[in-house]
Amino acid sequence: MAWCKYVAYAIGLSVIVIVLLSLLASYHIKKLPTELPSSEQQAMISKSRILICTIDKDLCDAIDFGEIDFRVINLPLYFDIGKGLYLSHSALSNKMDSGYRIILTNHLFDDISATTVFIYHELQHVNISDFSLYDDGGNEHDQCLDHNRVKERTTEFAKKMDLLVNSKEGLELNIKGLPTDYSKLYGNTAKRC
Repeated sequence: MAWCKYVAYAIGLSVIVIVLLSLLASYHIKKLPTELPSSEQQAMISKSRILICTIDKDLCDAIDFGEIDFRVINLPLYFDIGKGLYLSHSALSNKMDSGYRIILTNHLFDDISATTVFIYHELQHVNISDFSLYDDGGNEHDQCLDHNRVKERTTEFAKKMDLLVNSKEGLELNIKGLPTDYSKLYGNTAKRC
């Protein structure tokens, strides 16, 4: 029975390593170079846009997609360790002189639900966020309120998208995961300000 103790230690150590890697990942992701999406990734971005515009026409009417430059961070293989726990699912948006840049990690392209929910979240930032709050290291309380508005809209969108999962459209788009699962990840859930 001594081997049980070693198995427990190994499991505990594995959990610690995964947590440490995820913390490293959140810092490291912002430092990695971005690339243009592959043709397959671009096709998923286009499918996500169609889904978003089907569910939230008002957002699509408010956004000039010609001003948005999509980029992808292709994560090193060691990031795959936390892939099943969604530890490296990440996206961010930046305001540029000529429009906006939305950066997505390559793990988001494993499921159209993840791609769509994260793109929607970033499009909400483009639509309603005050980027100066984030760029200038502004007031954390105001950042939190701004981000919570985006998170709340993302959650509502994901609930509407959930209804498509078992529909004909959802089956054609090969939606695997529930969109609300992705809206509940750390960066997509509202918090106390």
